[in-house]
Amino acid sequence: MGNSGSVGLDNRQAHAIEQTGDDERNLNAFSSQKITKQSHQYYAVMKIGIVGYQGSGKSTLFHWLTGVEPDPSLQHASQMAQATVLDERIVQLNEIYQAKKITHAQITVVDTPGLSRTHEGVAGKLALIREAGAIVIVVAAFSGAKAADDLQSFEEDLLIADLEIVSGRVEKLRESVRKPRPTRDIEKAVLEALEPMLEQLVMGKALRDIEL
Repeated sequence: MGNSGSVGLDNRQAHAIEQTGDDERNLNAFSSQKITKQSHQYYAVMKIGIVGYQGSGKSTLFHWLTGVEPDPSLQHASQMAQATVLDERIVQLNEIYQAKKITHAQITVVDTPGLSRTHEGVAGKLALIREAGAIVIVVAAFSGAKAADDLQSFEEDLLIADLEIVSGRVEKLRESVRKPRPTRDIEKAVLEALEPMLEQLVMGKALRDIEL
């Protein structure tokens, strides 16, 4: 274990082993650094979408999280920025291992265009965060606004957006399975899975409440 080449340590870590002579402790430190690096890579690609109706304060939240001013030229598109995730444990670890550089995890925050309370164009705006790992819904609770009503309205917007996506996909699959294609069996299986979802969405039931 004292041979740095056996565990792939870099020169700085190998030098630390020579200084302390504590192979076990430094090997644990190396393993911890590998885990930290892998975790950072995971969180670096995590994307959080901020949604809300016009005037709800979602862009203010975006500014507060990222320190980036909302760009007026992107009011009809999405704006992305990085937010640093501070972790007190990193500071405590650094007191032990004395790293030359501390890199905190980061997440990508996406500010979407303000939604319309009349549901117009909402599906297209929500499509901008389709790949987001999480959605933060911002509702106004000031100047007489009714947050509960906005939240219920947003639930309806999500249902409409899902209905538009699923219905479009089902329509294309129904047309495609009529033709002799190499992927016909796969498309039939997908269609059989989507048709019950479409029926439930038409009835006003959210996808998360559907038993698959």
